[in-house]
Amino acid sequence: MLFCTISLQAQEPQEKLTAAQRASKVTDKLKKDLNLTEEQANKVLEVNKDFFSKMEAQRALNKENRRTSRDEMKKNDEDQDKRMKEILTAEQYKSYLDLKEKRRNDERHERGKRPEDRSGRHERTESN
Repeated sequence: MLFCTISLQAQEPQEKLTAAQRASKVTDKLKKDLNLTEEQANKVLEVNKDFFSKMEAQRALNKENRRTSRDEMKKNDEDQDKRMKEILTAEQYKSYLDLKEKRRNDERHERGKRPEDRSGRHERTESN
């Protein structure tokens, strides 16, 4: 019987994006997923730039005090939602919240994995 182990790379290591790059990436995804108009996309981009800049600054300031950091990040998140609600239609806003919840659940699931499972490598053993 022959056993062979195959290692698969599921995803490339993530590069560190700036706040502006992250805002652009998220806005592009929302533009597609929510079918945003150009005017909406431009407004959403500004909201996202502001949001990610604040979050980046907050992380840098509060590395030692995680509780304060979490509280401030929650305020920023609520502010982002409020601003998005002003830009999006009711249907788009509901979809936005659904996407956001799905992303959070995916992140929680990912954090629950063992470190070797998070690497993006999957070990598979086949026998012949």
